[in-house]
Parts: sequence; C-alpha cells; structure tokens
Amino acid sequence: MHLNWAFEAASTYKIQMQATATLAGTGEQISSDIVTYTFKVVN
Repeated sequence: MHLNWAFEAASTYKIQMQATATLAGTGEQISSDIVTYTFKVVN
C-alpha cells in the first residue's frame, strides 16, 4: 500500500487509521487496532 498526503499549511495534523483484511482460509474478517499518526508540518 502506498499513501501520499499533501498539506496546505504549517500545523500539526493527526489522522487515525485501521487495517482490515479477510483471511483466505476461513473468510473471517480481522482488523487491527486504530492507531493515530501525528504529522508536524513546518514552513
């Protein structure tokens, strides 16, 4: 997976992400914990 972000202004940005997948053998859906990423953008 590749992600690209663009920020318009200097600030501190926080995003939350969670990964979800389906197991091929059982069809069970599994998910990760939600994690928070913090980006500090400066001029």
